[in-house]
Amino acid sequence: MYVTFVLRALGYEDGGNASDFSYAQAVSFGIQRGLVDERVSSGGNFTRGDAAIVSENALSQYLRTGEKTLYESLQEGGALKSTAYWNAGQTALAVPVSSSDDQQSYVLSRITLQHFFPDTAHVLFTSGTPEDSPFYLSDRYSREELRFIEALSYEKHYSGSDWVTVSAVLAVPGVTIYLTDSQYEVLGWCRVPDKPARIQEVTFKTATGFDGATLSADYHRIIDTVAQNWDRNQFELGEERYAPRDDGTGISYIRPVKRNGNYVDSGWYCIIFSYPPGNGNTTRAERIEKTEQVMATVFFFSDRSLREYQDSDWTNRYISDSEFQYPKITEPGAPASRGIRIYEHSSMERVVYFFTRDGVYLGRTSIPASR
Repeated sequence: MYVTFVLRALGYEDGGNASDFSYAQAVSFGIQRGLVDERVSSGGNFTRGDAAIVSENALSQYLRTGEKTLYESLQEGGALKSTAYWNAGQTALAVPVSSSDDQQSYVLSRITLQHFFPDTAHVLFTSGTPEDSPFYLSDRYSREELRFIEALSYEKHYSGSDWVTVSAVLAVPGVTIYLTDSQYEVLGWCRVPDKPARIQEVTFKTATGFDGATLSADYHRIIDTVAQNWDRNQFELGEERYAPRDDGTGISYIRPVKRNGNYVDSGWYCIIFSYPPGNGNTTRAERIEKTEQVMATVFFFSDRSLREYQDSDWTNRYISDSEFQYPKITEPGAPASRGIRIYEHSSMERVVYFFTRDGVYLGRTSIPASR
């Protein structure tokens, strides 16, 4: 068991006449030493998160001999290849890196990061989009804030990967890494240099120009409605087709919208994304994750749409009432007064995401690929 391994690393014995604990009592002995959460003793599963907590607690524990902490012992023994160090004002921490197996990225010691930032509860990554990209534009948020929001939107994606393990954090060139506490307040962050030459260390800065906890609250206020409302509504496009148009690339029609079997012309806005057939967006978890990223795009990364389609307030074209985005259906007897213009055929699968103006997710519908 992992707790036994850590206790042995601290110098405790579980065999012989002078043993400190038995294998069967490792958890209870670990609780006494402040290594293990008491919840584990109630018979719950010992998770990867529990292993991370035990590892973090062990670093500051003194060895059985009482001479030094485990972290100090690992440093002296060469397990940590070199020492991280603060600048004079303790506003920037230089952390050594080693090369990843593929020589394309770097590896950071999570033990080192946890030692210098002991309140770390989340490790977040951006996508590696260049810092000067027009993607980082908004009428409400700075580029720095948008990079953090992007990292929030990728949290689920990276949490299921091997980018963060009990002992290591992957550092990919061009990616920004954030270490945050349980409330998403940023403790330290670094932009991994995107340089041809190999680097020996990265620098984690402690100062930011934003409040991570506030941004996280803004983000989750909108994004959490996806899971909350996932099965609540069934959207579909009506079979009726109005106002045909051929722009040379294909024929499009205005299609009315149905919600739970009834035509609706107000209370909803939408965005349409296209995906290659078989793109892997198949499981419920994958669809929810993709939808959350779409909602982040609409409600946070909105500046380019604003410049093209000026509205009376901050909202972009997807949540405005512009005739361009939501054309009116003027034919007599039409079931709804506005709809969505859709190309009749596409080689891509199209997904229409519906939401309210103030950021509540309503539902989605798919249009299969066709030739």
